[in-house]
Amino acid sequence: MSEIEVSPEELDIQKAFVQKAEKLFKSFRKYNPNKVLLEQIISKPHNFTIFEFYGSNILHDMADYFQAGITQQSETDSQNFMIFVKKLYMMLTDRQKHKFQAKFIVVWQKFKVDYSSFFEKVSKDFHKILTHNFDILMETEEEVQDSVLQEIRWAILLSPAATFVKMLLRAARAPHIIPSVLKICRMVSELYGQKLKMWHSQFEVDTPEPLLCAVFRRLIFEGRASFKTTEEWENVDLISIAFLEHELIDHENCTTFPPLMKSADLLDVILCQLCSPNRTPTKSIDIISRICNRILEPENLESPDLRFATSIRDQPVDGLFLTPTIIHKLLKLGEEFYGKSQNITENLYHSLKSIGFKMREKEVVFDEETYELILESDLQQAPWWLEYAMLTWFGPALGVRKRRLPTEIFQALSEDSDRDEEFEEIHTEEEIENSNSPAEVYFFKLFQLALVDVSAAAELFHRGCTLPRLHDVDLTELLERVMWEEDVKKLPVNPDERHKFGCLVADILRTVEHKGPRKFNDALIDALLSGSNSAEEETVVPASAVFPIETIKALEQPLPIVYKWPEHGRGFLQYTVGWLPFRRPINTVIGAPIRVKRVENPSKEQIDKLHAEYVQKLTKLFEDHKQKYGVAKETQILIK
Repeated sequence: MSEIEVSPEELDIQKAFVQKAEKLFKSFRKYNPNKVLLEQIISKPHNFTIFEFYGSNILHDMADYFQAGITQQSETDSQNFMIFVKKLYMMLTDRQKHKFQAKFIVVWQKFKVDYSSFFEKVSKDFHKILTHNFDILMETEEEVQDSVLQEIRWAILLSPAATFVKMLLRAARAPHIIPSVLKICRMVSELYGQKLKMWHSQFEVDTPEPLLCAVFRRLIFEGRASFKTTEEWENVDLISIAFLEHELIDHENCTTFPPLMKSADLLDVILCQLCSPNRTPTKSIDIISRICNRILEPENLESPDLRFATSIRDQPVDGLFLTPTIIHKLLKLGEEFYGKSQNITENLYHSLKSIGFKMREKEVVFDEETYELILESDLQQAPWWLEYAMLTWFGPALGVRKRRLPTEIFQALSEDSDRDEEFEEIHTEEEIENSNSPAEVYFFKLFQLALVDVSAAAELFHRGCTLPRLHDVDLTELLERVMWEEDVKKLPVNPDERHKFGCLVADILRTVEHKGPRKFNDALIDALLSGSNSAEEETVVPASAVFPIETIKALEQPLPIVYKWPEHGRGFLQYTVGWLPFRRPINTVIGAPIRVKRVENPSKEQIDKLHAEYVQKLTKLFEDHKQKYGVAKETQILIK
């Protein structure tokens, strides 16, 4: 930051002011404050920013005499000292404010005792002034005055956790202030990236921790007690996204602020909240599980690099992901909400899938005691489709080579697909009563698995289906009956969310020669992925890759926009890679993501360069994987 240009006359004024301030500091140091100087400085307006050279002396005095100033013989003198120091702080340049904050935090916010409540007491009308500034913040639709932001900044410096929680509760009720909240957060960047000693309630662990971990935990706790609408919880999700985002500060050079929170820190808070016995309101679990799922997604470039525990006996230490315990807790929570909340169970199972993928990437294997405990305690009584999905995700880590399948699906697999080497048959009773159709039972069970992992269901279907006379039945009518009829509504999924099966159903119709129409009726088409005109416009790739095989569209015309991932239940790369999706069926292997920086006014060269990089990566993926899906070696991909 460049020096502020001041005239000689202004320098003389500032010099005289600084001399008075130094005398006043020394009088506070002697516990005999100079009332005359104090009145002159406090009551008289000084509308100037202190020159950098003088500001350096002032901030050192503020830090050095702070303890003496707040421990005066009378509470009034201590309050006057805080008014005096606050006024000096407001007159410093931004660079000098950051220097003072760094010194102040080292001395007072990392101390063995949390002095925040004492600072609030010696700051006259602390809560009244803070509430007034929060009210202004919420009422202002346009850019907030800097003086208001600076007042809140000072309050955060004195009482970080309590002020942050109050501010975020306001943001949850009025999301339009989130940009201003982020701006304030950036003003006190010295508070992040280190563990602070804060007062903890009986619901917290009394150890130093990153500030925003305590803040986010208390935000959830306060929200459970005070939030009255689902929109407030949705806004908590928006706040979590904002905390983990890079913020662009230099459009020309694409310079960014780092995220306010590390994704690993937020994940730790979120998992603790998921494992807590508090389940009310249900919407809180919905949002918390959604945040967990989003952080763990491998496609999330900010997803943490986890260090996995491989034994149930591993002790909790910083940076260690207690994998066996977390798997157990997520499975139990999924069992609790199974049939009650499709969103929560889907988020939990997707989180488990992501953990399994990350473990497979690092070739992590549980010890014998741990995988026996997981197999016997957590999966032995689980329904077949959950056990199958878990062994698909965690098979290598659990030392399992064969996955178990119900008779109806096992017998339908082609014998030339290494069936006996990869799968084991389990005998189960038919779950669709009064049905003599093996095809109906087969597809019912296939859709059960698709509830947890569409890719795994698609893989099974593409291993080969030997059901007889499928071409003699109206397959469209059969599938529709399995999904919709009253007597088979055992599928625990809300009708509004059945669009997640749209890709799989369209693939079945496309693959199997059958009698009857090739498309579903309008009622089902409307439930397919947003924007589809036909069930045949989507496809699911057989999931021979480990994770994740989803639906993605061919891409055209590059646009300089990177959108956030959509709600669950859709292919999560449909609207995130920065180009306009053009709906056309294409077999795709997802991997090797490219990092795209947000640029508001990109040049044509920047757009073309980014587009070329994407096309190059996509072409390489096609070449690496095309033969796995029966595409001829000489076939080339053409991207317009």
